[in-house]
Formats: sequence, C-alpha cells, structure tokens
Amino acid sequence: VYSHEGEKLGIALLGKGGSITAQMIAFGAESLEDAFHTRIKEAISMRKGLFDPLATNAYRLINTEGDGIPGLIVDVYADIFVLQASTPGIERWKEFLVQVLAAEGKPRAIFEKSTSSLRRREGRSEQKGLLYGKAEPE
Repeated sequence: VYSHEGEKLGIALLGKGGSITAQMIAFGAESLEDAFHTRIKEAISMRKGLFDPLATNAYRLINTEGDGIPGLIVDVYADIFVLQASTPGIERWKEFLVQVLAAEGKPRAIFEKSTSSLRRREGRSEQKGLLYGKAEPE
C-alpha cells in the first residue's frame, strides 16, 4: 500500500470478493513475516501477564484486529491451540502462522476450526483438523 505521494505505507492482505477488500498487516518497511512474528510474540507475552495458569487454562490468545492480525483467532485450551482463519489472506499464510505459533507458543497441538458464517457467505469451505503436533480428537 502506497500513499498518493508514492511513500510505502505497508502491506495489506487482499480479500478479493470478500466483505473487506484489504486488511493492513505490516506497516512501513516491515515484511509480512516479521509483522506476523512480532504480533504473535506480543500477544503471547501480553496473555502471560493477564492470565494466571493456576486459575484458568483456557483463553483467547489471538483476537484478530485487537492483536494486529485481522482474520486470525487462536484460542488456548491447556496445551492445545485452536486456530480460526476467517479471511482468504490469513488462509494463504496459515502454514507460516502455524510454524510461528508452534515455535513461540510451544503447544502440544494446533487444531483448525475455521467454520464461520463469513467463510460460507464468501463461498469458502469450512476447514477442520489437526495442523500441528499430536493430540486426541476430544
């Protein structure tokens, strides 16, 4: 994304045919890879300070725009992450995002449950299944 004067403002993920045409992820000279990595690390760090593991082991780790990653939700249940990709751009970067989540969050497994009504309205199929690690289905 460039300004009218030609200055690079950042990088957006396009959602052709979706309800939102583009969503900014990286700003300035930041790469998408660096942006995703930084936002995930920041979210993990912030949640560690918010949640007492002796009080709860279930919480939202990544909350889309609130954590600077529009279209991505990640919930934590003990040592299992559940990922929801709700935009085409996040879908295309899912493999990379799983690698970063696994390296930074150290879950036993990452499941996908991308079943939102937005996906259906945009003509994308639901996605469910194990993306990383080993775990029992329940």
